[in-house]
Amino acid sequence: MNKKILICLLSILLSVCCIATPAPTAAILLNDTPGAMDTEADLLNGLGRIDKYRISELERLNRQLNEYDIVIFTSCANYSADRSFDECGDVWRDYVANGGTILVMDANYASTTDRIAAPFEDSPRSFVWAPCQISSESYSDGRIAEGSEIRLGEPMSLEKYFLKMRAWQHFPDAPDGWEPLIVCKHGQPLMLERRYGQGSLIITTYYGLYSIVGKEFIRDLVGNVLFHRRWEREKLEMTANRLSFEADGVHWQGMLHAGAADTPKLTARLLDESGAELGRNELKFNADGEAEYRIEVPDPDRAVTTVIESESAGFPVYSRLWPAPDRRVHWHLPARLQPGQLSRVRIQLNNLPDRACDDAAVLISGIAFPATVGEDGLLRCNLSGLEPGDHQAAIWLDGKETEPQTFTVTAPEMYLNIDENGWLSRNGEAFFPIGLYHVSRASGVTAENRMKCLDFAAENGYNLILMATIGDEEDDRFMAEAARRGIAIYCDVRSLDIIKAKRGDWSAVVSWVHELDEPEHWGYSRENVLQRARNIYRLDPQGVLFSSMETASTIVSYSGVTDMMATHGYPIPFNPLRLVYDKMALLTAMAEKYMFVPIGTIQSFGYPRPEDAAGGYPGLPTPQQIRNMVWQALLANVHGIQFYTYADGAFLLDDYPELYECMRHIPEEIQLAAPFLRHGEFTRLETGDREIEGGIWQLNDRKLIAVVNLSDISRSLNLNFETANAVPLFGSRAVTADAAITLAPHEVIIWSRNHPSEPERP
Repeated sequence: MNKKILICLLSILLSVCCIATPAPTAAILLNDTPGAMDTEADLLNGLGRIDKYRISELERLNRQLNEYDIVIFTSCANYSADRSFDECGDVWRDYVANGGTILVMDANYASTTDRIAAPFEDSPRSFVWAPCQISSESYSDGRIAEGSEIRLGEPMSLEKYFLKMRAWQHFPDAPDGWEPLIVCKHGQPLMLERRYGQGSLIITTYYGLYSIVGKEFIRDLVGNVLFHRRWEREKLEMTANRLSFEADGVHWQGMLHAGAADTPKLTARLLDESGAELGRNELKFNADGEAEYRIEVPDPDRAVTTVIESESAGFPVYSRLWPAPDRRVHWHLPARLQPGQLSRVRIQLNNLPDRACDDAAVLISGIAFPATVGEDGLLRCNLSGLEPGDHQAAIWLDGKETEPQTFTVTAPEMYLNIDENGWLSRNGEAFFPIGLYHVSRASGVTAENRMKCLDFAAENGYNLILMATIGDEEDDRFMAEAARRGIAIYCDVRSLDIIKAKRGDWSAVVSWVHELDEPEHWGYSRENVLQRARNIYRLDPQGVLFSSMETASTIVSYSGVTDMMATHGYPIPFNPLRLVYDKMALLTAMAEKYMFVPIGTIQSFGYPRPEDAAGGYPGLPTPQQIRNMVWQALLANVHGIQFYTYADGAFLLDDYPELYECMRHIPEEIQLAAPFLRHGEFTRLETGDREIEGGIWQLNDRKLIAVVNLSDISRSLNLNFETANAVPLFGSRAVTADAAITLAPHEVIIWSRNHPSEPERP
């Protein structure tokens, strides 16, 4: 990108010395939906000249590409027509090689990103298939931590974006040739850059223009990416500042790297909140290319700003606000605990001091309940004996007491009871949810179809339906039939008045749902969701509260609000099948910390495309993929499985005979595994291959062995576990005596030892 234009844009963004150059220019590529995102894109106008293009105008954009400093591709640009960008390769390469920048938003959707990245790679999938998947949790407490910033340049304050940003997830690594620009607090990249000639291709997992906060983000993002260029021109890198407590006072100190003897003169200045200077250091680089500043501060609990000024640049090349250190311990109990959970309470503590906590307790009504704090920051205690009702609790840590929080102990008998390990029971019997979604108010979905879903569930081993009220006598008829057939219901209501009117009549309902589905999608805060949950609980104190999260990385933000939480992995056809295991493993790990029941939602539908109207759904899972995803979730230790969907207005299970037949039999496999998950001892198999997951459950003298190939190619597995007398189940191959076997793409192998034979299929 032209350096004069960069300097100009930096001057505009930072309100510093400005050089008279042409205004910066940008193009943003949107989809073909009439009026889509026009208003939202206008928010970028303050950055300079912003021109909007539709995906149908791509050829015109390519002809005019060299007029722009940066081109922004939103993933929605590829949704209306799934197309190749092969014809764009030469134009895009020339544009970037000569200094242009292409920014791709929402890179977690591989269908778009692989096509955009393809011209810069040896093959279309050489880049995308590695990073575009979720691997592990980025945040420990749902807040953006210090260090989540653009590494070189004016850092962004990401805190304000967090709750309302969709798909907040990181790449598992940076492929060869790609450098992280923004990282989470664990150092895992949220934004990656690949240099190509004099320009760059930049990708990020952030959604672009779906909400006000998304618009603010993309605006700030463009400015910050360009500032990164300026900072890099100085060939310097800043390490995070830190407070040091020493005998001669308290200091802020930081280090610059990659300098040289001829580096232009730099000065570090420390400012207080009013802008008054607290001190300054001239920075001199040593033989190792390092320069350190160290400035004494009078008050370590106040915010400060570090400014690095370059004599040659004529304006600050680095400015960072360091907020006042937060020395409070952050924690929260679940809003509700059932009596069965009290014997094993876990509380995740964040922002703990570096020292060990030897004296810990939970204080409730003047009683100190002894507690221990592990190296994982998890406080564990036994609160058995607390009476049902509201309680206030505080944490006692090494002589200090935290601010109190309120929680509720429910009545002993709930529609679904939860034990100390997060397992469910119903009417005194173990209950492993095997559910079907039915989007009952979707266009074209009828009461008759909803009753067919109930028949399908009752006849094939499902014990749960997630449905919505229609608002007439058909609801009463459906609920009466569900109760008669023993099917539990999660009931999505239009109004809380329905709960008040029907809670005594609809005995099948175990959970009422009102605006609790994917709350992060709509920008609801944790407090919003908590208030909805409290309103529902007041109307029906025996009901359990359920919520589904769109992305696993937001689970922590809403944890403790509802009793059960689900997340989904819908990998087909856009993402690797492994997405399911990664998200479910994250879900169950968070459930252990935050005491909710983890439920896995499995894809049982396909994604339509306009050009496939006559040919059905290209992304329809095969029966083998359904089984594969189910066993991934079971290996991740979910406490229930539900399938989206039986019907949602765009998809109807009845229309796909092969999938319909698979869904008839899949509950048999889940029912076989459920007792092992609940009562057995689990050992994860060390397969030596990230694309193969496996495990062994031991329950008394019985064993259940599962091996799953997550890849769409064959893979080899060394049988480094005991297979003698193992019997294949559900059509699995017979046990081999060989030391290794080759797993077919997406193959699932289930073996048992000393276990009753599988159910006979008609």
